[in-house]
Amino acid sequence: MQTSLYPVISWTTLTVRPEMTVAEAMQAMADREIDHLFVVNADDQFLGIVTDHSLLKAELTGRATESTVEEWMSRRPETLTTEDTIGDAVKLCRDASLSRVPVLRDGRLLGVVHRRSLVQWMVTHRVDASASNIAPHHVTTRELIPC
Repeated sequence: MQTSLYPVISWTTLTVRPEMTVAEAMQAMADREIDHLFVVNADDQFLGIVTDHSLLKAELTGRATESTVEEWMSRRPETLTTEDTIGDAVKLCRDASLSRVPVLRDGRLLGVVHRRSLVQWMVTHRVDASASNIAPHHVTTRELIPC
């Protein structure tokens, strides 16, 4: 499966800064009905991911208004690059039991590949191992949620 990742990348991502409080991050997730946020620094370098599961654990400490995302995020999660293929993404999601994988370029968040997008692509294309690369046609959208 040598097909480029581009057809399955979601170009819309939500990012937060590491200094955002747990309470603010939980509110951002609730408002947008999502279960994760990507964490980037002021230079837009990817730092990690924070999930609803991590934030619920933080909430149970009773310090949600004082604790920061940085304290609860997963650092150095598995990632993909634009050089990877759909086959690489499928293998990574399968082997690491991941539902989403950030896609980076030069250390910066470009997008995300969701396991459900991989499944949809495989069903639609009936996965031909010799499939050719598909040219990228995309628009990147990213929203930084302010503290």
